[in-house]
Amino acid sequence: MFRPAASIAGLITPSPYTQFARAAYCHGTNTWSCEEACAANSDFRVYVTGGDDSDTPDFFVGYWPTGNAAIVAHEGTDPLQLLSLNSAIQAHTGFLGAHSRSAGVVLSAVQKVISEHNVTEVITVGHSLGMLHTIAGC
Repeated sequence: MFRPAASIAGLITPSPYTQFARAAYCHGTNTWSCEEACAANSDFRVYVTGGDDSDTPDFFVGYWPTGNAAIVAHEGTDPLQLLSLNSAIQAHTGFLGAHSRSAGVVLSAVQKVISEHNVTEVITVGHSLGMLHTIAGC
């Protein structure tokens, strides 16, 4: 569900969702100690983290009491890793592999959050490839 900013201040101050997406790029999500992005959602409880900074993008799943929701976040494309903007490049096989390496763990963690907290909402966040990961399983 898209939730537009209600004011200019809402555009200037990062939303909780923006901070969750931002945290997916940080090291320290397993202990929820990634400085500003984690501090902005300090009540968040991590259930699982993963990724290898290589073939499988970093991700986390957990419970967010403020929103009474399960949160799924995936790290997006690292712009420093882009070698070319050649439009002939195809990456679907790589994406499929990256997604399949984390999908089972993510699904299990989401099911656990739903079961333990009776949440009615699963919020997926990410940027670039990270957002594609979060919607691929829907």
